[in-house]
Amino acid sequence: MKKTKTNTELSHAVLRQSAWFKTLPTELQDEILTNSGQRQYSKDEIIFREDQPAIGICAVIAGEVAISRMAGAETECLLHVGGPGMWFGEVAVLSGRDTAVTARALTEAKILVLPPAEFERIVEQEPRYYRPLAMLALQRSQIMLRNIAVSQNLSPEQYLRLRLADLAEMRMSEHDLDNAVELNLSQTQLAQMIGASRQTVNALLKALESDGLIRAKFRKIVISDIDGLRGERRRTGL
Repeated sequence: MKKTKTNTELSHAVLRQSAWFKTLPTELQDEILTNSGQRQYSKDEIIFREDQPAIGICAVIAGEVAISRMAGAETECLLHVGGPGMWFGEVAVLSGRDTAVTARALTEAKILVLPPAEFERIVEQEPRYYRPLAMLALQRSQIMLRNIAVSQNLSPEQYLRLRLADLAEMRMSEHDLDNAVELNLSQTQLAQMIGASRQTVNALLKALESDGLIRAKFRKIVISDIDGLRGERRRTGL
């Protein structure tokens, strides 16, 4: 890993796509940008590992990042894949505990990092800033808890629809989108997320595509009808 000089203008332009970042007071935005560093990672390089001290609250400036956690000694559970505008690492910083997940660069990536010490300084000087920063973690926690609750009770098709809807919502918040959402996910990665085989996911995606809900591309899934996917959530009472 090599550190590069922070390009505030580039970082700010990317972060303007983030619906969460745009809700922050202008003064807090400036504090985050001014006191963060920018790091560059190679493809497959670990940004941080689970059960290690936090490096800071992070944001993807360029590239793609995978968030995962080990389930047992050999099974990796893929939780999310995000691109520019995605924030991560906030839970460990807010809690003061070790990280609960691993973040890995899927491609060459530039990451904005607000160190824990800078976070502490900011909220000590302005305690009212803690709430909007905590909201980032709370939004993610709601989605994760919902996934845990439903994963044991739904069919693979139902769970896939709900998972795609959740991923689309997260991507929309990262980029402040309100139309078709493109997820940079392979079928293998999606199979990891829902605990199914790649063959099963392939068949389910074809069914969703025939229903006009998605379009499957090479290592990409375009959500054409988010309301249709959310409709499955309403029918399951979630």
